[in-house]
Amino acid sequence: MFNVYVLRLKDGSIYIGLTANLDKRLRVHFHGGGAQATRKFGVDRVEKIIPVMSEAEGKALEKQLVIQYQENSGVPCVYGAGYTNTKTPFRATRG
Repeated sequence: MFNVYVLRLKDGSIYIGLTANLDKRLRVHFHGGGAQATRKFGVDRVEKIIPVMSEAEGKALEKQLVIQYQENSGVPCVYGAGYTNTKTPFRATRG
């Protein structure tokens, strides 16, 4: 079992991740570790957790959520789906 999770970072941006061990991964993020974006900006709160059956399903959902958050909520900085370069905000493209 895997989980896709959405974190709201302290600067208002979003980080979307995938893990097989949710408790451990969230502890790492909340304590200043993990992805480049969560280390740089810090985690404010967990917005959403979605259980998925496989890693492949999770990767597809992670990418879909990055695009959805950018298009629907107007969040200019969304990190995840393998992209965590905090120097340039990620703008997803379809395809």
